[in-house]
Amino acid sequence: MAASRVINQQSFHDGKLVLYQLENRPKQLWLCRIKVPNGAGYVYRGTGTSDFYEARKFADDLLDEIRIKTKLGQSVTGPNLARMAEEFETHSRTKGEPTNRDLAITAFLKTYAVPYFTKNKITDISAKEVAKFFDWRRACCFYAIKWLDAELKLCYNLITAFSP
Repeated sequence: MAASRVINQQSFHDGKLVLYQLENRPKQLWLCRIKVPNGAGYVYRGTGTSDFYEARKFADDLLDEIRIKTKLGQSVTGPNLARMAEEFETHSRTKGEPTNRDLAITAFLKTYAVPYFTKNKITDISAKEVAKFFDWRRACCFYAIKWLDAELKLCYNLITAFSP
């Protein structure tokens, strides 16, 4: 946060919460910076409003949410699934030719898991969320599964017809 670019700045909660506006922006929206409790670094968010009181309410709510997450031991700034899927793909490519299994995992993640878990951090995905994901996957791909079952039965019948 360069001092020359900041035009308005207000600090609250002993400097743990800072609201500021930047110059040379088409909309003078308030941005907030929150110090992560018991951790290193800051969380930066846009408040989405140019009204100071609405921005203050948003920032206070966000600070409370961050405090609750740190009390529960959850990650505040953890990675999301999209970034981890990209890292997996680059790792499988750097160690040589990706195996069919690596390609299948990457395709599954990019096609189904990443769009479904877009707004979740890795640390926020619980077993219950994964169960919901697979229920959603079965519901969305019902026709594809029926088609796959029909293809498998056809292949099985062909194989058994030509085997002794």
